[in-house]
Amino acid sequence: GTIEFYMHSSWVNLHKPGHFAQPHLHKNSMYSFVFYVDTCENCGDLYFSKPILTSTHGFSSYVFPFSDFTLLNSDSWDISPKKGMLWIFPASVLHGTYPNRGVRDRYSIVGNYSLKGTIGTDTSTVTFK
Repeated sequence: GTIEFYMHSSWVNLHKPGHFAQPHLHKNSMYSFVFYVDTCENCGDLYFSKPILTSTHGFSSYVFPFSDFTLLNSDSWDISPKKGMLWIFPASVLHGTYPNRGVRDRYSIVGNYSLKGTIGTDTSTVTFK
């Protein structure tokens, strides 16, 4: 069968100076996106973080030394939004924004994508409607 991604929800965020988005994830979705329509200096970084009990190395109670931090081995990652920037990420990743410390409003368009169709083999399939 045919498998396709479809956007099942979207909205516009307005973050005035002092506003922020608390840590959250997007349930019942596969991928989420944020597109920055308008930003300003210090308008609040987007951050991604791992839940405390999650580890990219299988051992959440150990800290391994790294010479370079990357998206794969870091516990958190901050991104300074720029006008026209688009970020697509797994909807299950914990994320939020720091307070807008700028002098103007920050506008973004946000949405969620899921699958539609049947995936799997002859012995095991899952259908997304």
